[in-house]
Amino acid sequence: MTFAEYSFGFGFTLVITAFSILGYKYLLDFVGRELIVLFLPIVFLLTTWVIIFIYNWINYSGKILKSLRSLKRNLWILLEIACLVFIIFDYFEIIIIP
Repeated sequence: MTFAEYSFGFGFTLVITAFSILGYKYLLDFVGRELIVLFLPIVFLLTTWVIIFIYNWINYSGKILKSLRSLKRNLWILLEIACLVFIIFDYFEIIIIP
């Protein structure tokens, strides 16, 4: 059961980040550098984080510290935040590696 939970969660994170990147790149090519292009991945990832927060609230009701110590969910959220940071860097054309 643990392996299934870890693999599903990691796969879900990969799918969410892939949709964020693909949607951003598609809108960037289709619309250009408009602000709406940046809103798509932000809204998409924020919606995902709200769903994760609701799940944690239901799953860990009464055990707040246990939900904060959940390494797997924190790692997945950090990966999604890193994806969002890279999208923002790309939008504002900030070069990370010269």
